[in-house]
Amino acid sequence: PHLMEVIREHKIHVQAYNVMHGVFSRVHQTPRAHSSLLSVAKSLKKDTEYSPAQVVLKWLSQHDLSSIPRMGSEHHLLENAAVTIAAMPPLSNRQDERVHHAIASMMRGEDLEPPRAEFVNNHSDRTIHLFWSSEDGKELPVHEDLGPGENFNTLTYPGHVFVAYDHDKSSRKEFKVQADYGEHQQFHVEL
Repeated sequence: PHLMEVIREHKIHVQAYNVMHGVFSRVHQTPRAHSSLLSVAKSLKKDTEYSPAQVVLKWLSQHDLSSIPRMGSEHHLLENAAVTIAAMPPLSNRQDERVHHAIASMMRGEDLEPPRAEFVNNHSDRTIHLFWSSEDGKELPVHEDLGPGENFNTLTYPGHVFVAYDHDKSSRKEFKVQADYGEHQQFHVEL
Protein backbone atom coordinates (compact mmCIF):
# COMPACT_ATOMS: atom_id res chain seq x y z
CA PRO A 1 0.00 0.00 0.00
CA HIS A 2 2.81 2.43 0.83
CA LEU A 3 4.44 1.88 -2.57
CA MET A 4 1.21 2.77 -4.37
CA GLU A 5 0.92 5.98 -2.35
CA VAL A 6 4.46 7.00 -3.34
CA ILE A 7 3.77 6.18 -6.98
CA ARG A 8 0.62 8.31 -7.03
CA GLU A 9 2.21 11.15 -5.08
CA HIS A 10 5.11 11.40 -7.54
CA LYS A 11 2.96 10.69 -10.61
CA ILE A 12 5.04 7.66 -11.58
CA HIS A 13 3.44 5.67 -14.36
CA VAL A 14 3.20 1.94 -13.69
CA GLN A 15 2.81 -0.69 -16.35
CA ALA A 16 2.13 -4.36 -15.66
CA TYR A 17 2.90 -7.19 -18.07
CA ASN A 18 1.11 -10.54 -17.93
CA VAL A 19 -0.84 -9.39 -14.89
CA MET A 20 -3.43 -12.13 -15.36
CA HIS A 21 -0.93 -14.82 -14.43
CA GLY A 22 -0.19 -13.06 -11.15
CA VAL A 23 -3.86 -12.78 -10.31
CA PHE A 24 -5.36 -15.98 -11.71
CA SER A 25 -2.50 -18.47 -11.15
CA ARG A 26 -3.89 -19.30 -7.68
CA VAL A 27 -7.58 -19.37 -8.59
CA HIS A 28 -7.96 -22.93 -7.23
CA GLN A 29 -6.68 -21.75 -3.84
CA THR A 30 -9.01 -18.75 -3.81
CA PRO A 31 -12.48 -19.86 -4.99
CA ARG A 32 -14.33 -17.26 -2.89
CA ALA A 33 -12.19 -14.41 -4.24
CA HIS A 34 -12.78 -15.67 -7.79
CA SER A 35 -16.51 -15.91 -7.05
CA SER A 36 -16.44 -12.29 -5.91
CA LEU A 37 -14.91 -11.25 -9.27
CA LEU A 38 -17.58 -13.28 -11.10
CA SER A 39 -20.27 -11.54 -9.10
CA VAL A 40 -18.92 -8.11 -10.03
CA ALA A 41 -18.69 -9.16 -13.69
CA LYS A 42 -22.34 -10.26 -13.68
CA SER A 43 -23.48 -7.06 -11.98
CA LEU A 44 -21.87 -4.68 -14.49
CA LYS A 45 -24.33 -4.88 -17.37
CA LYS A 46 -27.19 -7.26 -17.89
CA ASP A 47 -27.03 -7.48 -21.71
CA THR A 48 -23.26 -8.03 -21.91
CA GLU A 49 -21.23 -10.80 -20.31
CA TYR A 50 -17.90 -9.76 -18.85
CA SER A 51 -15.21 -12.10 -17.59
CA PRO A 52 -13.31 -11.86 -14.31
CA ALA A 53 -10.20 -11.04 -16.39
CA GLN A 54 -11.98 -8.07 -17.96
CA VAL A 55 -13.06 -6.88 -14.52
CA VAL A 56 -9.42 -6.97 -13.36
CA LEU A 57 -8.30 -5.02 -16.44
CA LYS A 58 -11.07 -2.46 -15.88
CA TRP A 59 -10.01 -2.08 -12.26
CA LEU A 60 -6.38 -1.54 -13.30
CA SER A 61 -7.37 1.08 -15.87
CA GLN A 62 -9.60 2.91 -13.38
CA HIS A 63 -6.57 3.16 -11.11
CA ASP A 64 -4.39 4.50 -13.94
CA LEU A 65 -2.29 1.33 -14.05
CA SER A 66 -1.37 0.30 -17.57
CA SER A 67 -1.36 -3.37 -18.36
CA ILE A 68 -0.15 -5.51 -21.22
CA PRO A 69 -2.11 -8.74 -20.96
CA ARG A 70 -0.49 -11.68 -22.70
CA MET A 71 -2.64 -13.04 -25.50
CA GLY A 72 -2.87 -16.82 -25.74
CA SER A 73 -5.60 -16.89 -28.36
CA GLU A 74 -7.69 -14.72 -30.67
CA HIS A 75 -10.46 -14.90 -28.06
CA HIS A 76 -8.10 -13.40 -25.44
CA LEU A 77 -7.06 -10.72 -27.91
CA LEU A 78 -10.69 -9.63 -28.35
CA GLU A 79 -11.59 -10.06 -24.68
CA ASN A 80 -8.63 -8.02 -23.41
CA ALA A 81 -8.53 -5.35 -26.13
CA ALA A 82 -8.24 -1.80 -24.82
CA VAL A 83 -11.37 -0.77 -26.74
CA THR A 84 -13.35 -3.55 -25.02
CA ILE A 85 -12.15 -2.56 -21.55
CA ALA A 86 -12.75 1.15 -22.23
CA ALA A 87 -16.34 0.38 -23.30
CA MET A 88 -17.13 -1.35 -20.01
CA PRO A 89 -19.17 0.65 -17.51
CA PRO A 90 -17.10 2.15 -14.69
CA LEU A 91 -16.86 0.19 -11.47
CA SER A 92 -18.86 1.66 -8.60
CA ASN A 93 -17.07 2.35 -5.31
CA ARG A 94 -18.45 -0.90 -3.88
CA GLN A 95 -17.45 -2.91 -6.96
CA ASP A 96 -14.01 -1.28 -6.91
CA GLU A 97 -13.52 -2.30 -3.28
CA ARG A 98 -14.69 -5.87 -3.93
CA VAL A 99 -12.31 -6.23 -6.89
CA HIS A 100 -9.42 -4.79 -4.87
CA HIS A 101 -9.96 -7.34 -2.08
CA ALA A 102 -10.35 -10.21 -4.55
CA ILE A 103 -7.17 -9.32 -6.48
CA ALA A 104 -5.14 -8.96 -3.27
CA SER A 105 -6.47 -12.27 -1.98
CA MET A 106 -5.74 -14.11 -5.23
CA MET A 107 -2.21 -12.69 -5.52
CA ARG A 108 -1.45 -13.76 -1.94
CA GLY A 109 -3.01 -17.18 -2.52
CA GLU A 110 -5.11 -16.69 0.63
CA ASP A 111 -8.83 -16.94 0.03
CA LEU A 112 -11.33 -14.44 1.37
CA GLU A 113 -13.27 -15.42 4.47
CA PRO A 114 -16.98 -16.09 4.11
CA PRO A 115 -19.14 -13.10 5.05
CA ARG A 116 -19.83 -12.67 8.74
CA ALA A 117 -23.40 -11.86 9.71
CA GLU A 118 -24.09 -10.35 13.11
CA PHE A 119 -27.61 -10.33 14.52
CA VAL A 120 -28.42 -7.93 17.35
CA ASN A 121 -31.63 -8.31 19.35
CA ASN A 122 -32.79 -4.69 19.63
CA HIS A 123 -35.65 -5.55 21.98
CA SER A 124 -35.35 -4.63 25.64
CA ASP A 125 -37.79 -7.27 26.82
CA ARG A 126 -38.15 -10.01 24.18
CA THR A 127 -36.17 -13.08 23.24
CA ILE A 128 -35.86 -13.92 19.54
CA HIS A 129 -35.22 -17.17 17.68
CA LEU A 130 -32.99 -17.17 14.60
CA PHE A 131 -33.19 -19.64 11.71
CA TRP A 132 -31.38 -20.09 8.40
CA SER A 133 -33.79 -20.45 5.46
CA SER A 134 -32.66 -22.85 2.75
CA GLU A 135 -33.55 -22.37 -0.92
CA ASP A 136 -36.30 -25.00 -0.61
CA GLY A 137 -37.93 -23.06 2.24
CA LYS A 138 -36.78 -25.24 5.13
CA GLU A 139 -35.83 -23.29 8.21
CA LEU A 140 -33.00 -24.64 10.35
CA PRO A 141 -32.33 -23.18 13.80
CA VAL A 142 -29.01 -21.35 14.17
CA HIS A 143 -29.60 -19.61 17.50
CA GLU A 144 -32.58 -19.98 19.77
CA ASP A 145 -33.26 -17.73 22.72
CA LEU A 146 -31.22 -14.67 21.70
CA GLY A 147 -31.88 -12.48 24.71
CA PRO A 148 -32.64 -8.76 24.76
CA GLY A 149 -29.57 -6.72 23.78
CA GLU A 150 -27.55 -9.85 22.92
CA ASN A 151 -25.83 -10.47 19.61
CA PHE A 152 -24.92 -13.55 17.59
CA ASN A 153 -22.25 -13.90 14.88
CA THR A 154 -22.07 -16.54 12.18
CA LEU A 155 -20.13 -17.17 8.98
CA THR A 156 -22.43 -17.42 5.99
CA TYR A 157 -22.55 -16.78 2.23
CA PRO A 158 -23.79 -13.91 0.06
CA GLY A 159 -27.51 -14.20 -0.59
CA HIS A 160 -28.28 -16.44 2.37
CA VAL A 161 -31.55 -15.69 4.10
CA PHE A 162 -32.09 -15.77 7.85
CA VAL A 163 -35.44 -15.58 9.61
CA ALA A 164 -36.12 -14.19 13.08
CA TYR A 165 -39.19 -15.03 15.16
CA ASP A 166 -40.38 -13.72 18.47
CA HIS A 167 -40.82 -16.09 21.45
CA ASP A 168 -44.20 -17.50 20.29
CA LYS A 169 -43.52 -17.29 16.51
CA SER A 170 -46.29 -14.73 16.00
CA SER A 171 -43.90 -12.21 14.39
CA ARG A 172 -41.49 -13.09 11.58
CA LYS A 173 -38.86 -11.09 9.70
CA GLU A 174 -36.40 -12.11 6.96
CA PHE A 175 -32.84 -10.86 6.58
CA LYS A 176 -30.87 -11.37 3.36
CA VAL A 177 -27.06 -11.31 3.50
CA GLN A 178 -25.76 -8.62 1.12
CA ALA A 179 -22.18 -8.77 2.41
CA ASP A 180 -19.59 -10.23 0.06
CA TYR A 181 -16.71 -12.52 0.93
CA GLY A 182 -14.38 -10.93 3.46
CA GLU A 183 -17.10 -8.52 4.67
CA HIS A 184 -19.28 -8.12 7.76
CA GLN A 185 -22.97 -7.23 7.89
CA GLN A 186 -24.92 -6.32 10.99
CA PHE A 187 -28.67 -6.84 11.34
CA HIS A 188 -30.61 -5.10 14.11
CA VAL A 189 -33.61 -7.31 14.79
CA GLU A 190 -36.88 -5.67 15.77
CA LEU A 191 -40.09 -7.64 15.34
